[in-house]
Amino acid sequence: MKVIIFEGIDCTGKSTASKELVKKLLDANPRVKVMYYHMTGEDPQSVYAMQHFFGRMHKFKVDYLIFDRSMIGEMFYGPKYRGASSITLGETYRILKEFDHEIHFKKIPDDKWIAHKEEYFKREEATFTEYEEIRKDYLEFYKVVRSVKKTGLNVIFSEFK
Repeated sequence: MKVIIFEGIDCTGKSTASKELVKKLLDANPRVKVMYYHMTGEDPQSVYAMQHFFGRMHKFKVDYLIFDRSMIGEMFYGPKYRGASSITLGETYRILKEFDHEIHFKKIPDDKWIAHKEEYFKREEATFTEYEEIRKDYLEFYKVVRSVKKTGLNVIFSEFK
């Protein structure tokens, strides 16, 4: 089983990219078994479901397990919505290293973030300051992951389009 995670701050194209991948896999081979899971950071039940999923992934009889957001996002959104993250980077690493995996980090460049934020905040009940803090945390995380050569994590970086 291959585990593929799309991660990044809201509105960077995770849902679009993950759904396109599911369609591509199924179009290429209708018999392929794909499980898709979309996690929302606001819903505590979603976080518990994600932890349950990751604790039992080895039992799933699928070819691909695709996540639109994951426990990595919980490290950033958990403090905002629940006061703390329910998982650490070390726990995430221990889970993922057991699987053939890819983590696709979707990053939004500063110039596009500035242009994009107006549209985003019209439809979301969030303040710019809250999401700017989460965005800065993600950017710091990108730097750390890129600087550590031997994490054992297969990380792919791409930008918002």
